[in-house]
Amino acid sequence: MKRLILGVLLLSLIVLAGCSQTVVKYQCADGSFEDSANSCASVNCKTDCPKLDCASCPTKTEYQEKIVEKPVQVLKYQCADESVKDRLSDCPQIPEAKKISPVKEFNGVGDKVTDAFYLSKGFTKITSHYHGNSNFIVHLIDEDGDRESIHNEIRDYDGETAVTIRTAGNYRLEVKAQGWDSAGSWSIKLEQ
Repeated sequence: MKRLILGVLLLSLIVLAGCSQTVVKYQCADGSFEDSANSCASVNCKTDCPKLDCASCPTKTEYQEKIVEKPVQVLKYQCADESVKDRLSDCPQIPEAKKISPVKEFNGVGDKVTDAFYLSKGFTKITSHYHGNSNFIVHLIDEDGDRESIHNEIRDYDGETAVTIRTAGNYRLEVKAQGWDSAGSWSIKLEQ
């Protein structure tokens, strides 16, 4: 029995040893396989190499940079009198009375809607004085006719308030200062 086990083991070793051998083959330039690289036939590229067919190669495309000349832009200036000049210094001078002032002042007695005046976008301080026995109501009206309430006071008033102008444009003030028995006097100053 020992001999039988020993024989099986010996046979297993022989089979395993035979399976673990690695055979190396080399492929030659002609496509054949040999046991060593030296066994391959030598190849002379001057005569044996395939010829290249340049007709199948893509064509080479060259690009030439094109220079484009841009026209010179001539600057013009639109003056306050709506004329157009080549230089700002050529515009006529605006008289001081026509310049847009950051301070607008209005006064009156009783009810009134002011002439239109321009307000820039941003913060506007409003200082108002009223002397009378009735209500003092003031609205700021934009170009679309939308109203913003500024004051709604009863009797004499001296004070300041502020509004934020969201859209630059022309505005008017609507003042109500007419009571059943008398009209009140008022003054309003807007500063930006």
